[in-house]
Amino acid sequence: MAECAKSLDAEVIVNVQGDEPFISPAAIDAVVATFLTPVTQPHAVANAYAEIECPAAVIDHNVAKVALRADGTALTFSRQPIPYPKGAHTAYLRQLGLYAFTPDALRAFAGLRPGHVENVEGIEMPRFVEHSHPVAMVRVQNVGIAIDTPADLERAGAMALG
Repeated sequence: MAECAKSLDAEVIVNVQGDEPFISPAAIDAVVATFLTPVTQPHAVANAYAEIECPAAVIDHNVAKVALRADGTALTFSRQPIPYPKGAHTAYLRQLGLYAFTPDALRAFAGLRPGHVENVEGIEMPRFVEHSHPVAMVRVQNVGIAIDTPADLERAGAMALG
């Protein structure tokens, strides 16, 4: 993506991953809006998330989860349930394959070495967090499922057919 973006003249570059066919235009607009709205701490990268509604998705290692800092930026990402609910109920958040970057942030991402968490979890966004770059997280409506397995593809087909 960084290589393709070199030829773009854009203030914000959006990446909708191919395994997220149900991402809504409203979700894309919400992520892009983080770059267009005056905020106290502007961010160079934003990532969408939604609350996990299906209990099975909480323990599904194909579903990337995110935990947030108090300021709404990403604290950590994992394929395991985070945070662990030791004696308390918690909402689980699914990290979506919808990212937006400033051109400088995308170049920085391409120049950073993947860290331990990124390598172990197989999720790209920890690269920023591991190198102390904040990732603004944008809550969007649950947008269906990501297609990571043949079973997901079957469910997606059923959803598309109504």
